[in-house]
Amino acid sequence: MKTSISRGVLLAAAFLLAACGTSTTAASTSNPANVTTPTSAGDSGMSMNPTSTVDPMAGMDHGGGSSGPAGLALDLDSSMFQANKPVDLSFKIVAADGSTVTKYQVEQTKELHLILVRSDLTGYQHLHPTRSTDGTWTVNVTFLRGGVYKMVADSAPIIAGEPYARVALTTDLNVSGPGEDVKLPPASPTANVDGYTVTVTGGLASTNELALTFAVVDKAGKPVTLEAYLGAFGHLVAFAQADLAYSHIHPQQADQQHGTIEFMGQATEPGPHRLFLQFAAAGKVHTAEFTINAT
Repeated sequence: MKTSISRGVLLAAAFLLAACGTSTTAASTSNPANVTTPTSAGDSGMSMNPTSTVDPMAGMDHGGGSSGPAGLALDLDSSMFQANKPVDLSFKIVAADGSTVTKYQVEQTKELHLILVRSDLTGYQHLHPTRSTDGTWTVNVTFLRGGVYKMVADSAPIIAGEPYARVALTTDLNVSGPGEDVKLPPASPTANVDGYTVTVTGGLASTNELALTFAVVDKAGKPVTLEAYLGAFGHLVAFAQADLAYSHIHPQQADQQHGTIEFMGQATEPGPHRLFLQFAAAGKVHTAEFTINAT
């Protein structure tokens, strides 16, 4: 499946990195992606040849970063799937010369983080594919509803022995089956998940960085002791509603015993964003979802 690269719109700074620290059908490489002029990261219409975009600043502090290796692209065998049917989603990441990337740096205990979300910002999944020796990444996935999904492969590749900054390659996946769009929930400072209440204070702005602090309490209102997940006490991912641009933000600090995690971030433009906070407590990983309007 041939895909092309363009630069996506992103939030300045990086999601998905570790709090209190630094921190996807066998794919064919016969038609690697070519670099194209930039297009919108949110082209999510049904397509047999989905557009792949690269977020070259992914993983960079406060919006800085490298453009990443030119021509880096996703190579999928198929972008068509069926709702409620478990399937192996497999892909390769190829370099500009068509060679398959087979070495990666470890980020938050994994070489690659795979993010999936439906075009209406539902159905969020954070997965960790396994890599075979030939560079093929594979993970079993089930899409619960039909529609268009954004796929994000977030990694820090090593090409010709040279490590590159973290990049996020994105493309669209088309899933057949019933599934009407769900309206984005209104902005709210609280989210309930698995018996926990998570409250966020702070906000997002397009003019400067702002702090986002999340506090987790149990049913009795007592602070939850956070547990390590992927080498961190919390992970945060966001998508802009307007174009599904993906971002990740560096956390600044966390208080494990009092269940609080602080991140810093800046939006590239005003508008609604859907945030997905993952934290571990009582031996399980929980995902709290928020709508935040960036000013």
